[in-house]
Amino acid sequence: MDSFTPTTKLEERLVISATRKRIPLGGSFELLPLCNMNCRMCFLRLSTEEMRAQGRLRTADDWLALAREAKEAGMLFLLLTGGEPFMYPEFDRLYRGLSEMGLFLTLNTNGTLITEEYADLLAEHLPRRVNITLYGSSDEIYGQLCRNPHGFTQVMRAIHLLQERHVPVKLNGSLTPDNWEDLEKIQQIAHDLDIPLEVDSYMFPSSRKGVCKFDEKARLTPEKAAEGYVKIRQDELSEEAFRELAKAMAECYDKGVDFPGECDPEPLPCRAGLSSFWINWKGMMTPCVFMDQPGIPVFECGFEKAWEYVKQERDKLFLPSECTKCGKRAFCTVCGACAYTETGDFQKRPDYMCAMTMEKLRLMAAYADEELSQQIT
Repeated sequence: MDSFTPTTKLEERLVISATRKRIPLGGSFELLPLCNMNCRMCFLRLSTEEMRAQGRLRTADDWLALAREAKEAGMLFLLLTGGEPFMYPEFDRLYRGLSEMGLFLTLNTNGTLITEEYADLLAEHLPRRVNITLYGSSDEIYGQLCRNPHGFTQVMRAIHLLQERHVPVKLNGSLTPDNWEDLEKIQQIAHDLDIPLEVDSYMFPSSRKGVCKFDEKARLTPEKAAEGYVKIRQDELSEEAFRELAKAMAECYDKGVDFPGECDPEPLPCRAGLSSFWINWKGMMTPCVFMDQPGIPVFECGFEKAWEYVKQERDKLFLPSECTKCGKRAFCTVCGACAYTETGDFQKRPDYMCAMTMEKLRLMAAYADEELSQQIT
């Protein structure tokens, strides 16, 4: 998982250049593992007691000093996340300090703790974007999924506070069995508010095994995740673009044949460890949030040394050989983190992703066949 997604041509050019030169253009600071909600599918959240048993929070001075080192090494884009970043005790001071460094800041938040004071702070020091996860379209869904019976009301208030102050907002969504029936309502809310929405039907398991709990029943089956993928694409794409995608996926479903023999190892397909990094609340730098290795304690060894280590270790990682040879790879989103979190091994094929990809292709092929039949008739 990359630390940020470019949204302009300039950002795309910066990313391409930084990736080629191995410059840490984008980073993520996971400030804390605490959250005011308790979502069933969360793989990061700890209670206060669990957190204290494992370590301590870093101070704002620690993070600011590290940010200066990272900026010196080339970082321009920084994601602040958690847990819930607005629970970080020194959030105001840290956010102001990072903003005054000239960094392009993005926030990942559940949105429930954004008050008028926080909205004013964000308006004063405008972030690149505030990413708010929208888990459902009612307080009832929030009560079931997030154990917060007032969550939807709080989030909608936060969105309006930010919009009134012209703070850029994007909505994120994760499909689960608890909010599956709510997808269209979530999409309609985004359309009505004129806010970009990105929903994902695939959910990574936890890489922090033995540390954070993960409820497998809180994520969709591979078949349901594939169905969700189709519904999401239908909402995101124009009718013509969706039709073209369906044709291409139908072709892959019918004629995608595995490559014979051995193939050269395929490097990880993302920018993690090339031009982006993740630093968790304990101070471990890893290529991305879904990997707990390779990791190195950045506060102890310094940013430059940590980045060199992550780059070198990342170069030793490859996709599973079965994935490299697979004839369905064009429409599979497998990555190193997916293989690792699903199987515990970067070199093992993630069966969940295989099943999801095959069902995606089957569903899109069925749609393309139906379209063709209607045209013939």
